Parts: sequence; structure tokens; C-alpha cells
Amino acid sequence: MHTKLYCLAMLLILASCAPVTIVQLKRTPVDEQTVALAEKGDPKAQFHVGALSLANLDLVTARHWFRKAAEQGDAGGQSLLAHMFHWGLGWAGDYAEALKWYRKAAEQGDSSSHYGLGSLYAEGHGVPKDSIRAYMWLSLSLAGAPPLPENSKKEATEMLAKLTRSMTPQELAKAQAMAEACRAAQFQRCDE
Repeated sequence: MHTKLYCLAMLLILASCAPVTIVQLKRTPVDEQTVALAEKGDPKAQFHVGALSLANLDLVTARHWFRKAAEQGDAGGQSLLAHMFHWGLGWAGDYAEALKWYRKAAEQGDSSSHYGLGSLYAEGHGVPKDSIRAYMWLSLSLAGAPPLPENSKKEATEMLAKLTRSMTPQELAKAQAMAEACRAAQFQRCDE
């Protein structure tokens, strides 16, 4: 269930960044038992309440519960909180906060956070623009789990192609070696 809610929340975040207005969504009630567990500190319940709040377009509540889950090390909460900061959903964007939470989730192997980091490095948002690190993170995102939503896969593939055209053979080899080293280190300290 956690994976399905994560995918739903990711799709909503990515859809909200597109020039399309979501006219009507079926509101999904959050059951009282899950809220009670979330209030007692259960990170999976906190994530669940955050994801349902996001699905209901209650961004303030979603952020609150994703932050609670994220602070307890929940990769899904960290990743979705990072995406909300990255895209400024519910408040002004904050690339430094996005970077912080993407890195925490990325260290747990979260492919969506790998994609987010790759995007930040490719765009130079919150970090110096860095084609090598962008390539590393984007390539990891395409090979990771959970799999990226189709639109993110397409964007990551397009960004990788663009980066590849702009990189020297030496830069490309370095990026590929960094991706392999990161994978071998189980995603620990890959940005150092």
C-alpha cells in the first residue's frame, strides 16, 4: 500500500507542475485509525496521511505529515517533502530544503530522489550546475526502485541524452564511474 500511495502522490506532484489544471479529483477520506497512528508517531501512517492529504490537494496537511515521516527516516516522506520544496507546492520553493531531503532519501536508494537530485544539478538549482553529477543521479534514477512514473522516465531519458551530447568522453566516463561507485556504496556519500 505504501508503494501505491507513493506513486499516486508522485503523479499528483508531477501533474501539478504541468500546465494542466486538475479540475476534479475524488476526495479520499483519511481514516481515523490511521490518523491516530500518525499522531502517535508511526512514520508509515504519517506518510499515508500525507499522501492522502496530497491526493485531496490539502498541501499544508500533506507537508506536515511528510515532514513528520521524513524526520523519522521514511524515504517516501523525505522524497515527497523534497519534491514539494523543489516545485514550491503549497509555499515558495526552497532548493536548499529540497536538496537536503532528496539526499536523505537518495541514500536509501529512492529513485525519485535520484531523479530530483539529477534535475537540481542539471538546472543548477540550489547547487552549482554540474553535468557529471546530473548524469550520475539521472542514470541511477532510471535503474532504481521504485520505478519512476512514465513521464519522469521520459524526462530523465531526455535530460540524459542532452547531457551526453554536451559532455566530453572523459566527463561521460567519470559520470558513469561515479554512478557505479555510488551504487556499489549503496548510495552512501555519493555527492561528496
